[in-house]
Amino acid sequence: MKLRRPLGTARQTGCVVAIVLLTLCCERAYFSGATGTGFPATASAQAPQRNPRNGRQRAAAGAANNPAGGENANAPPGGPGQPEAPPAVELPSDPRLLALHRDFVTKAEKLAGEYERTADIGKARDVYVQILKLVPNYPPAVKKLDEIRQREATADRRVLDVQADGGWQPTGVFVEPGRPVRIKAAGEWTFRMVHRLSADGMQIPEELRDFNLGALVGMIATEDPEKAKPFLVGSQYEFVAELPGQLLLRMYDSDPSDNQGRLNVEITGTFSKR
Repeated sequence: MKLRRPLGTARQTGCVVAIVLLTLCCERAYFSGATGTGFPATASAQAPQRNPRNGRQRAAAGAANNPAGGENANAPPGGPGQPEAPPAVELPSDPRLLALHRDFVTKAEKLAGEYERTADIGKARDVYVQILKLVPNYPPAVKKLDEIRQREATADRRVLDVQADGGWQPTGVFVEPGRPVRIKAAGEWTFRMVHRLSADGMQIPEELRDFNLGALVGMIATEDPEKAKPFLVGSQYEFVAELPGQLLLRMYDSDPSDNQGRLNVEITGTFSKR
């Protein structure tokens, strides 16, 4: 005699299966976010803002009288350009693997919250970056990273004058890896270049062909002077430091001693002041 499963039991089993499938679909939709499954732009992958006037990045031999030594922590490439969009990343279809993703995200969010409560914003930021590497466009992590970026962009501020007739001038601003810095310059200064010439004239010296003559340039100084590379600042420049070091500023000139005037410079972002 064949035993027949009660009709009610079959219906209950079908309901349970439907609920499980619906739950998995909701998890995948929640992790993916409303904008798709590609990685969002995170702080770890954020490229320095390009200065459209920036040319080649060779050190100016006559201009690099670096008093502190240095290494360019951001060496921004010249010319306009945009970072390539990151490839789309699909979430796993395996329910057990997806559950591991969810467990990681839950614990990572808790850890990031603890770092935020203790004002360790850098570590909190790194945790959210890792979440987005695993679960692209995860809405809470995207929102938190945006909040942290806004906070870091105005966390510290220093205002100073940069003299036209000086070499590399220390700013007292020590940049930190992965932290944003914005430089704004206002005012005018006088660039002078006097040479006695024959009828043949002269070519612009090779060490002065990288940037506009008289422009404001910067450099990140650490312990290795051989790796120092000036970069164009101009009237405004934003970047994210790759290595720590002090920000130095000066006029772009092989011999600034006969120049006159100064620029008022405001530096904002996240950095230490000494």
